[in-house]
Amino acid sequence: MAGRPKKTINPAGTSEIKITVPNETRAFLEAQALATNMPIGRLVRRAVETHLAVGDRLEKVEADMKEVRDLHKEILSSIDVITLFIAQQSRDLKTALADGNRDVAEAVFGSAGEADEEFNEFDDLPFDEDAR
Repeated sequence: MAGRPKKTINPAGTSEIKITVPNETRAFLEAQALATNMPIGRLVRRAVETHLAVGDRLEKVEADMKEVRDLHKEILSSIDVITLFIAQQSRDLKTALADGNRDVAEAVFGSAGEADEEFNEFDDLPFDEDAR
């Protein structure tokens, strides 16, 4: 065929990239392009754009997962501290009750006498004390 080669028109702001792929990959891409009814170049461009968009999203998800893991570690650490505190308080109370030491029990749970003082002002009520 004689004459000038066919002129290709590239849209403004674009450039051409040439890649080398194995024959199996080319056959796969051609089959996918045929199935989606689009040129192979557009299929590859969309695949690359999709991969890059997913990559950015994946980085964000990984950062969020790291933050959640760090928060989980802090929560577990706090639960350990609370559990240790409760165990120490329980041990102190059991020791105090076994020894008959009311001071330690009051230190653990606060003054037990405060509740009694609140009810002293209701001694003049007209019902018997056993009903309270």
